[in-house]
Amino acid sequence: DRDLASKGYARTSGGTDAFLINYRMNVHRMLKDLPTGANEYTSYDEKITGTITIEITDPGTRELLWSGSVDTGVYGYSLFSTKTMAIENAVRDTLASLPESR
Repeated sequence: DRDLASKGYARTSGGTDAFLINYRMNVHRMLKDLPTGANEYTSYDEKITGTITIEITDPGTRELLWSGSVDTGVYGYSLFSTKTMAIENAVRDTLASLPESR
């Protein structure tokens, strides 16, 4: 809401919707073997990345009016609040290219 408001968009109650916002996040988990010495256990490096896509559509025709996406890494984020902040930053980055309301 904050990012949309900064572009001049406002949430309404009742009436006809001006547009619909659809979003999705695809998450990819990658494990990479790390070399270890002889007779040692294999270790892994884990990296979690994701793509956040936001689409704005016309509610009547379902025509796509705008779309934006950004790739983000959530590597090393173990706390929920840190992951949430990473996602919020990615959404903000995605909406940066959204045109301002007329």
